[in-house]
Amino acid sequence: HVSAPVRKPHGVQDFNGRTVKVGTFNCTVFSSFDALDEYGQPSRFGGMELTLVKESFDRLNLKLNIVMPTTSDLWGQYDGENWKDGIMGLLTAGEVDVAFCGLWIVSS
Repeated sequence: HVSAPVRKPHGVQDFNGRTVKVGTFNCTVFSSFDALDEYGQPSRFGGMELTLVKESFDRLNLKLNIVMPTTSDLWGQYDGENWKDGIMGLLTAGEVDVAFCGLWIVSS
């Protein structure tokens, strides 16, 4: 049973610590992080997009779960019909909820 979000003062919602899977990778000013912890999550991070997402998630009581591409093709390959590998492959396969690294994309 998943509880409904709770509305906080000023219209901000509390999402009760739900986890959002985010596809990204180290890409300088947009998303950057240091060594990963035992759960595969960065212990320290920076970059405009990642900092904005983390701050927003904290205010909404959402948990951030970073999922990085497992291949060297970080963006992925489009074969004319489908995306394979990279953050685009993760997104279109439904393995992440949102992906970014200089381009904000949401799964449908």
